[in-house]
Amino acid sequence: AQRLAERQAIRRMRLRFLALAAEGSFDLVLFHGKAVYPVIDGFHDLPVVVDFCDATTLRQRERLRHARLWQAPWRLAAYAAACRTERRLLAHTRHLAFISHRDRAAVLRDGGRAAVIPNGIDLDYWRRGAGEPRANRLVFTGVMDYPPNEDAALYLIEQILPLVQRSRPDIELYLVGMNPSAAVRAAAAANPAVNVTGFVKDLRPYMEESSVYVAPLRYASG
Repeated sequence: AQRLAERQAIRRMRLRFLALAAEGSFDLVLFHGKAVYPVIDGFHDLPVVVDFCDATTLRQRERLRHARLWQAPWRLAAYAAACRTERRLLAHTRHLAFISHRDRAAVLRDGGRAAVIPNGIDLDYWRRGAGEPRANRLVFTGVMDYPPNEDAALYLIEQILPLVQRSRPDIELYLVGMNPSAAVRAAAAANPAVNVTGFVKDLRPYMEESSVYVAPLRYASG
C-alpha cells in the first residue's frame, strides 16, 4: 500500500512539474531526491542540475556486506535499483553536484569534474562551553530512523556497549536524535545504561556532557 501511494504521489508530482515548466519562465531545474527521478525522466526542455549529494550505491553496497542471509535478496535488489537510477541521472545531464570527493569518485569512476559542495558548519555556534564532561558518558547523535544511523545505534547497543560495560559498569550511553525506530527503542529498553532522547532542540548540552562521541557507522555515504 505504501509503495502504491508513493507511485501515485510521484505521478501527481510529475504532472504538476510539467505544468509548471510549461507555464512558467525558468532558467533551469534543480533536482534533488533520486527516488523521485520519474518526475523529470525524459524532460529536456530546460537545463537540469542534479544535486546528487551522496552516492546511494556506495551506501547500499556496504549495507549488503553486513546483511544477514535472509536480508541479502532484497538488499541486492535495492543496490541494483540504485545503480539503475544513478546511471539514468548521469545520462540525463552533465550538470552534477556531490557532497564529497569520496561520493563523486564512487559515482564518476572516470574522475569527472562535477562540483563538490560540502556541508558547512558554524564554528562559533558549536564551540564547547565551560561545562566539564562526565567521565562515564558516551553520546551518538543523528536521525535515528535513517538506516545507517539505526544500524549504528543497534550495533552500538548490542555489540559494543556490553564490552565497555565489563570494565566500566557505570557507563551511560545517550542516543540523541529524532525519530528513534521501534528497533532502537526496544534494544535500549533491554539495557538500563542506554538513554534515548528523541528530538531535542539543542544537541550541544548532550555533546558537552559526554566524554566520547561514538559513531560506529558500518555503512554510510555523504
